Amino acid sequence: MGPSDKQEGGPAMEPLILIGTANSYFTAKVRSYFRWKHIDFVEVPATTEVYKTYLIPVAGVSQVPVVIDWNAKHANGRPADLVDTTLILQHCEARRYGNGLPLHAGGVEGRFFGCLMEVFADEWLKIVAMMWRWSPQEHAQYLKADWALVVPPGNDVQRAMKQFSGSLPALGVTDATRAAAQSVTHELLEALSVRLAAQKARYESQFGASGRSRAFLLAPHPTLADFSLVGPLGAHLLRDPAPGYLLKTKYPLVALWLEATAGHHGTCPPAPVTVSRTGQLLLSAAPPPPPPPTPPPTPERLEPASMRAKREGEGAADTLGAPALAFGGQVKAGEGEPPPELPGGRLPEDLRRLAAVFFREHAPIIRATYDLLADKRVSAKYARGPSSPSLPRILQYHSVPIGGVEARRAVFPYDAWKFQQSPLSYYRTCSPETKQRILSFCRSFGREGGGVAVLLDSQPVNIAFYKAKLFAAQKPAKL
Repeated sequence: MGPSDKQEGGPAMEPLILIGTANSYFTAKVRSYFRWKHIDFVEVPATTEVYKTYLIPVAGVSQVPVVIDWNAKHANGRPADLVDTTLILQHCEARRYGNGLPLHAGGVEGRFFGCLMEVFADEWLKIVAMMWRWSPQEHAQYLKADWALVVPPGNDVQRAMKQFSGSLPALGVTDATRAAAQSVTHELLEALSVRLAAQKARYESQFGASGRSRAFLLAPHPTLADFSLVGPLGAHLLRDPAPGYLLKTKYPLVALWLEATAGHHGTCPPAPVTVSRTGQLLLSAAPPPPPPPTPPPTPERLEPASMRAKREGEGAADTLGAPALAFGGQVKAGEGEPPPELPGGRLPEDLRRLAAVFFREHAPIIRATYDLLADKRVSAKYARGPSSPSLPRILQYHSVPIGGVEARRAVFPYDAWKFQQSPLSYYRTCSPETKQRILSFCRSFGREGGGVAVLLDSQPVNIAFYKAKLFAAQKPAKL
């Protein structure tokens, strides 16, 4: 095992640094994964200083989460700055970080279902997450108070809130489509409730009373589908008052599952983490007093003190005084391995209900996005090169159904890239026999499933990713 491939119980590793915010959709996904995998990490709030001194000039992005990995350094000695949750999880899996808890379960159909849920949760469920956060007027005062805590000091809170709430029309959420989107939400929550009830009964009979806390979608622990869905459904719907009340009163099993996936049951809560005036990451049982005003920090302030000690030849007394935080769930290393197969190797009907929503709602959008990217004028303009611009966040607008109601929605290239990076990436690694099984699975969902099968088998246009920017790749992308 190399120095960067560290598992629980193996050589000590530098904690990963997770830069994010408390109410962030995607930070919740990564944080939950780190906790359950027992990956040492410290969480740093995305303050104005962090944006100005690290995220924008060094990492080259203006979004969160970003994970800094000092165990995977570039040739110039700088750490790997990981952007996008799919790439973050794939990076950690490839380097075997954590306790060996399987990210995938359920065999071929279970793993492919997990990949579909990742695309669906990361991209389409923005409609649900943003609608339930910004539409209910009854929790408007809560949002103002909450965002005042999250928005970095010196920034206009109302302006920041309007920037996010103003994205609803681009997502297709209007007065004409809101009821349809709410109907899809209830459809998903009902399907999840049925699945979780079945899993609860199954694991309670298998493990006794402890099985009650093991009700996850594919295994007695969270997998990719769980971690992906905790972003929109946990960090938005469960966290915010109006949809949170709905979840806890009408869909209590879903609420408890989201809390468990986030690591709130039987796990240690995160200790306060700050950056001291000398640049060290402080871990403490209580928040330290605010440091006196100091000049803006340099990017090196996000370097662990122990790493800086090695680089500068300092003594051991200058390293972190507290052990790296290690979060975990109820399942110990190795438990649940090998990943359980689904009965008969087939996705059960309750999970097919969830997959059917993806094929009906999201698949047409992904296909339309690929059709637009396949246009030679688009691919030529945005091919990665010295003077080529990256793909814009919105290519154009098109008409798509949301819950059966036509909506004018933006075409986001990210929908296609995320499909390429998760389900298509998995499909391309499969044997011919496994590929045929996946294609048959897709076609069993009718016309839209057949359309996804065509995308998988037709080598659609490749999309390159660089520092959170997308380019229409001229050559097949490395997956």
